[in-house]
Amino acid sequence: MGTALDAPPAMPKVSQDGFGDAQTLSLLHRIGQELSSILDPQELLRRVAEHINCLVDFQVLSLFLWDEEQRKLVNRLNLRFGQIEQHEDCLRLSEGICGAAASMRKSLRIPDVRLDPRFFNCEPEVEIRSELAVPMLLNDRLIGVVNLENVLPNAFNATHERILQTLGPSIAIALENARLYDQLRQREEEFRKDLRMARQVQQGLLPNHSPLIEGLEIGRAYRPAKHLGGDFYDFLNCEGDGFAFAVGDVSGKSTAAALYGSLAIGALRSEVMRTTTCPAELLKRVNMHLLQPGLDSRFLALCAASYDPVQRMLTVANAGLPRPLLAREGSVEHIPAVGLPLGLFQDAEYEQQSLALQPGDSLAIFSDGLHEASDDKEEEFGVERVADILGQCSRCSAQDIADSLLRASLDHSAGGGEREDDRTILVLKLT
Repeated sequence: MGTALDAPPAMPKVSQDGFGDAQTLSLLHRIGQELSSILDPQELLRRVAEHINCLVDFQVLSLFLWDEEQRKLVNRLNLRFGQIEQHEDCLRLSEGICGAAASMRKSLRIPDVRLDPRFFNCEPEVEIRSELAVPMLLNDRLIGVVNLENVLPNAFNATHERILQTLGPSIAIALENARLYDQLRQREEEFRKDLRMARQVQQGLLPNHSPLIEGLEIGRAYRPAKHLGGDFYDFLNCEGDGFAFAVGDVSGKSTAAALYGSLAIGALRSEVMRTTTCPAELLKRVNMHLLQPGLDSRFLALCAASYDPVQRMLTVANAGLPRPLLAREGSVEHIPAVGLPLGLFQDAEYEQQSLALQPGDSLAIFSDGLHEASDDKEEEFGVERVADILGQCSRCSAQDIADSLLRASLDHSAGGGEREDDRTILVLKLT
């Protein structure tokens, strides 16, 4: 069952000699402008049918669009006795009067279809007598055909033909714009689906749970700036009873940074299994691994730490990440661990710092997205605020400290927009 056509605005049909008057030409111009603003393909077809229905008398209107893949004209909309119907029947070029008009790239006005051997009746319950088929062209490229049919002979005149010929290019442009927009929308939806899947994969690479280490609490907080992030963190079991921790920050954001980060996680895990737990040596080996593919314009800031639960000894090596902060008995100090980012220089060397943790100590390792987060006045959150929160939360759990740091940074940068960066925080606390 068809859908009734919306009632058109009161408008007289164009007379035999009325095509050239200013009012009619202005009307056709306004119709073309309106159609160009409609980007939904089905809504556009419906509005085309409504406008033609206001201008020309007919019983059946068919809007055929050219399908390049099928090499056929596909009937996308029928207006039959005021009822809109959806059809998917197809015509080959040169098939019927409509196909002939498409093939010849010219309009065909048939006063009596019974005298034209090309005619075949697509409406067997209706006795069609006259037909008008006008191709819609865009730079001589076929977009589709407007086909009108009437039960009366000689129902269509030269004025009707000129009206559709005048509207044809505007309709073709509007249809092409709607098609391209719909194509873009579908591609964007596919891209969003891919991003969601990629984010799930990336999240799957990050540890879901902190390792259970006697006497040591571990808190973590992670917030990518976009669907995919270039930051990551990892927990690694080492030989014996040792454990290793890492926070990484790939240059850039989004997809390319996420892929590089995945490569870095793989290299990190591989090297921990193959080498000692020495953080400086680990950074050196990961650096060599990242240089092998010859990837340009990417580097990785990475802070690695190993922990000996028997000696309560933490060893830290840093390659370009902000210096970790240690909170002890109400004071906060930087761990003097610095170094060049990974993936830049083949002969880079790294130093490490060792410190014996005391009960109540809290160590925060974080990416620069935390302290560089800016508000709408371009004021950064700052390392000082990070240190203040770390010192104030000395009695909190490691997870509460990580959550507090992330929340404060997000509150500070609310409205910061495109300046936002990935934020990763790892907090180690000796209980």
